[in-house]
Amino acid sequence: LKRIVYIFDEAAEFLDKDIFINKYDKEKYSKIVGLISSFAGRARAYGLNMLICTQRPSADIIPKLVRINCGFRACFKADQNLQ
Repeated sequence: LKRIVYIFDEAAEFLDKDIFINKYDKEKYSKIVGLISSFAGRARAYGLNMLICTQRPSADIIPKLVRINCGFRACFKADQNLQ
């Protein structure tokens, strides 16, 4: 079988609830989180791989609903800039 990998780079731009100010934007935020969570759960069930990338992988960036539906989590940090 071919391996299918979905890469969600800069997830903090979509999942940071501090940028959603008014009620209409908060509804959009909850819809975005629901769709990403649903996709992550279905991808895990069908054997697809999903990578969610952020600059700072802290618990307040990725909502709990999305973290629960991710089967595996890994965090990598680069100590120095290799050029």
